[in-house]
Amino acid sequence: MGYAVQQEFASGGFSMIRAAVLGSPIDHSLSPVLHAVAYRHLGIDAHYEKFDVGAGSLMDFLGEHRSYTGFSLTMPLKEEAVLLASDIPEIDRRMNSINTLVARDGGWFGCSTDRLGIARLLKRAECSRIAIIGAGGTARSALAAIEEIDIEALTTVYARDVEKASLVARQSKLKNLQIASLLDLDISSATAVLQTTPAGVLDQYLNAGILAPQGILIEAVYQPWPTRLATLFQSAGRVVLSGRDMLVEQAIYQVEIFSGLTVDHAAIREVMREALTGV
Repeated sequence: MGYAVQQEFASGGFSMIRAAVLGSPIDHSLSPVLHAVAYRHLGIDAHYEKFDVGAGSLMDFLGEHRSYTGFSLTMPLKEEAVLLASDIPEIDRRMNSINTLVARDGGWFGCSTDRLGIARLLKRAECSRIAIIGAGGTARSALAAIEEIDIEALTTVYARDVEKASLVARQSKLKNLQIASLLDLDISSATAVLQTTPAGVLDQYLNAGILAPQGILIEAVYQPWPTRLATLFQSAGRVVLSGRDMLVEQAIYQVEIFSGLTVDHAAIREVMREALTGV
């Protein structure tokens, strides 16, 4: 996955990194903890903040913060940022979701490190049948990750709004892709499940179709934890990766993008996970 970072975003590094995570609400974000420990480990002079930036406010914010190296983006800015970036990998533009902006030559270059991080997590799974729960920005990044690692998996997107999910599906190049209502949720035969809806949304849809999970769960939520779905998977003795695992993986790629360096993922992963202990 490092090729996407190095070929498209490598800059030779910055003498001092000034970055931040943007979104709303933002108080809960763990990104400042992860980035701070990573740059300290790498011996890089860096300052990483967080700003509450609501929908429709990103363009003004970027105009007022041109001195920054780059930004991490969370909801509700992942689609809005696509319109403001001057260069984006084709797959991220097509899926209409990015979570990273970096300053380049007077403009903002963007990509989805969610895509890169999810792709890495999926390598831990047997991916013959994948279920994606939700149809928002993270779900689109999940579809892009499946497309990028080039696996012939039967993929089903379960969504509250089937029409919205159908629009998302049309942006994907996956061949074995189908859409279903969350009311018909059945992941009993899925070898990998990516749960991307906000905390608590899924609970009312849990039914007999998930009582005996067979695969790995990649859960985007990390607070509150464990989620009801995670508890079901844990009780069945299945592997569960939390939103913290997803957050760490995508943050490693952002560190590479902001620094212009190729980093030791295993070492950075270890220091990031240790930093999250007790947080």
